[in-house]
Amino acid sequence: MNKVMNSLLITCLVFLCLLTGSATAQIVYGEPPAVEASFVYQSWKITGDPAGTEFKLHQWYMPIYGFIPVREDWELHISSATASSGSDSAGNTVSITGLNDTQISLVKSFMEDKFLVGVGLNIPTGKTKLDQDQSGLGQLLTSEFLNIPSKTYGEGFGLYFETAYARELGRLNVGVGAGYLLSTSYSPIEGVDKYDPGDRLTIGANASLRHQFGVGYLYAKHMLYGTSAQDGVDIYKNGPIAEIGLGSSFGYERFQSDAGVRFVLRQTDSRYVDGGLVKLEHNNYGSDIRIYASLGYLHPSVGRGSVLLDFKRVGANDFAETDAEYHGKSNIAGIGIGYDRQATQAVSVSASFKSFGGSADDGNLDLSGIELSLGIRVTL
Repeated sequence: MNKVMNSLLITCLVFLCLLTGSATAQIVYGEPPAVEASFVYQSWKITGDPAGTEFKLHQWYMPIYGFIPVREDWELHISSATASSGSDSAGNTVSITGLNDTQISLVKSFMEDKFLVGVGLNIPTGKTKLDQDQSGLGQLLTSEFLNIPSKTYGEGFGLYFETAYARELGRLNVGVGAGYLLSTSYSPIEGVDKYDPGDRLTIGANASLRHQFGVGYLYAKHMLYGTSAQDGVDIYKNGPIAEIGLGSSFGYERFQSDAGVRFVLRQTDSRYVDGGLVKLEHNNYGSDIRIYASLGYLHPSVGRGSVLLDFKRVGANDFAETDAEYHGKSNIAGIGIGYDRQATQAVSVSASFKSFGGSADDGNLDLSGIELSLGIRVTL
């Protein structure tokens, strides 16, 4: 397959990754089967009450991803993970250990690989029916100011459809895509047996431009959420979320770097009251911005070493500071080192270590954490 078709497929597959959260954007049509696995460990310490009590949070996360070319223009993608999360506050410990859901998708390309259509299943292998203490820990994992790798475990059976189209215009690749997730009810916590989180529609567009020193990119996606229901009764509807990102890779001789920025803009949620949908007066969540960079040097026989930089800021929500529902702004900065190498023609490995520090809730909470990551990719 020529480079033009490969670049168009990458553009399409980036959309499928943005729409479903899968790893498909790392694959190019025409490659042999491959398996990817990684191990990520994070540990956080949160302090802030007058007594100086520490709240500790940790998680290890092991995702695995497989890619199988079924036949020409057909691909099968499979991904799953297992994770263990735990917290400790003044000797009170809580833990959640179990599988995440499993995703299986089948993708077909048309029109000389410019147009892709995919269908997939979210198989409910993930842990559900959390007890009351585990439910509290689960809510903490979803906190926007923490970069926890696995924020959820099980979310019930789901069926999703996705499509993407890409076109090359000289050095510019452009594409559009859409995906729809059809959700079903499940039991997130003990005593709640028929909770339906609602469907989700995602639409997006992206562009990439090849320049003298690398490739620049720009993407945007918009997520619309359906109504969540309990025992068949509509209760809540998440507000739309927009995400915009841009960045570029850079290469000069043996120096290889990349940098980017991502914006997430959240709109107000709605609640059902007396059978009618009422928009909330305040936004429960603030918008956020993330800036990241990797500054690397490649040695032909040793591999690439990199300095990793990361910054995330989450804005305050719309409630008054005196309101119990108010959550103030958060700022977290990270610095670390990374290493990756093509060990053999079929095996590539990677490793990284990061240290984080910052604050949440307008500085009332002090945050510190570390992250260790190991990864391997094997081409079969």
